[in-house]
Amino acid sequence: MTTTTTYQFNHQQYQYQVTDDQLTQTISRADIQTQDAHDLLLLHEQNPLLLPVTYQWQADVLLMTSQLPLGYFAKDIRRQNTSAKLRLLINLLPVETLNQTHKLATFIHPNNIYLNYNNEPKLIYRGVTGIMPGTQTNDLEMLYQIQCLAGYLFTQRSFDDLYNGMLPQIADSSHFMHDLLQINNYDDLRPFLTKAYQQAVKEEQQNTMQVSRQRWLWIKQLALWFGIALLLTLIPLGYLLIDKVPTNTACLHADSAFIANNYAQTIKALANIKTKNLPNTQKYELAYAYVQGKGFE
Repeated sequence: MTTTTTYQFNHQQYQYQVTDDQLTQTISRADIQTQDAHDLLLLHEQNPLLLPVTYQWQADVLLMTSQLPLGYFAKDIRRQNTSAKLRLLINLLPVETLNQTHKLATFIHPNNIYLNYNNEPKLIYRGVTGIMPGTQTNDLEMLYQIQCLAGYLFTQRSFDDLYNGMLPQIADSSHFMHDLLQINNYDDLRPFLTKAYQQAVKEEQQNTMQVSRQRWLWIKQLALWFGIALLLTLIPLGYLLIDKVPTNTACLHADSAFIANNYAQTIKALANIKTKNLPNTQKYELAYAYVQGKGFE
């Protein structure tokens, strides 16, 4: 199955296709300021924040292919808990180091982030600065992109709307967003996000303990009701085992003896059963056996 994702960022369109464990980005050659493949060798540079790529020239496009580890896209983390969202923001902070090299251009956008199952984010798109789409960003731009991503994760707004001017409108959506949008220095992000993350983890652990206790109490109550239900079931079963089963067994033995005209054995089989508890058939058999005088031998 192949899925295609197309989105815009900073007035530039980006597109990639995902097939099984492979992601292929398609870039028009008209958007590339060179026709020499050697100028793109920087695309092979390894960086823990970037998804590794190989590239191939075609007639009208440049294809950049990546092997995807097991994981998921950043848009899926929107459904996860607060600590997972904050951890993503913290793990993206080293993207600042890419600005210091002035070689590769990338950006933060939900469609441009892939996470492996260790929750390590990888930016999908990379471009050679000055040759491919994307511009070298500074710390203030990266700060803004992370603030927009936080707004996307913690509200129902789209990233594009936030990035294109609506970010200030969500300042009152929560204390966290209000305080985050007050930050105007990239270096202040890490201590702020780290503190928020630690608080979120603490609250989630407390909630987990509370849920676990509630579940334990529910299981305890369920076990109590199960025990009562089992006891109510065993009472009639005990009655059957203690009273009905011996009586029925004796009646069967008496029937067999009566059919065989063994009246002494008929009387013996019913000797321990009170006459009033016998069915009418066995009362007749017992009476007939006594009439025959077999019970007095």
